[in-house]
Amino acid sequence: MGPICVIFLAVVATALSSESTIQTVEDRVGNLERTLQALQNALFQKENRIKSLESKSAQQTSEISKLRDCVRDFKKTLQQPNISNGYVENSESQRNADRGDENDGDKVKNQMPPHFGIKENNNNNWNISNSIFSLQNRKRQSAAQQVAFHAYQHDSRVYSYHDILQYDVEEVDVGGGFNQRDSIFDVPVTGTYVFTWTTVPNLSSYVQTELIINGVVKGNAYAESNETHNVHPSTGIVVVQVNKGDHVYVRRGEHSESIVKSDNIYQRTTFSGWLLM
Repeated sequence: MGPICVIFLAVVATALSSESTIQTVEDRVGNLERTLQALQNALFQKENRIKSLESKSAQQTSEISKLRDCVRDFKKTLQQPNISNGYVENSESQRNADRGDENDGDKVKNQMPPHFGIKENNNNNWNISNSIFSLQNRKRQSAAQQVAFHAYQHDSRVYSYHDILQYDVEEVDVGGGFNQRDSIFDVPVTGTYVFTWTTVPNLSSYVQTELIINGVVKGNAYAESNETHNVHPSTGIVVVQVNKGDHVYVRRGEHSESIVKSDNIYQRTTFSGWLLM
């Protein structure tokens, strides 16, 4: 075989080898493309799943909020006096006590007119019974309108200007007005309230706080430990008339550093309030 044939065979072998290599590369590229497509499909499914879970989470959050409102309304209903046909009902024992001796001719009627409550034959006894019923009714109303709350911040927090202080540990909430999630007190009963809050600044620091009712500043407190290298808390107290549905909260003021301290050993940052009358 001549040299030319040898060279020709070598060229043919090289070409065949190159075609095989190219085919192998193309096969690998095809496999990678299919793998990439499968990953993209899986990512798309995951994104749809996340969107579905986020939608369900939003629905559950809405349902939880509605349940909280229902529980709050139910608590208020339990605190109301027992009313039937426009009359406040007395217990059987109270009616028996009010009857006294039937031989005296002062038998008390079970049905009570709405304007004074108890009807008796004798005018003097009627006046006495009217006063007694009025006091009993006031006592029932007072018990039904008891409102008080107390909450505190369980650890030190960093706040920016006008951030609402977070009192995330609720110890008392009579009347169901305090919202632990946002630390806002929703007034359940119109009346005169006492609000007090204690704020602890960081060591060698200072913090100003404001009591806000419906966006209006109703009180200020300033705690300053900057000069003494000690911790000096401040307490603010406000007595104010508020209406049902008003929003009350404490926020960080303008003249403040960012850290507000609180712990279970030395001092707590707290927020409290109660219905005075």
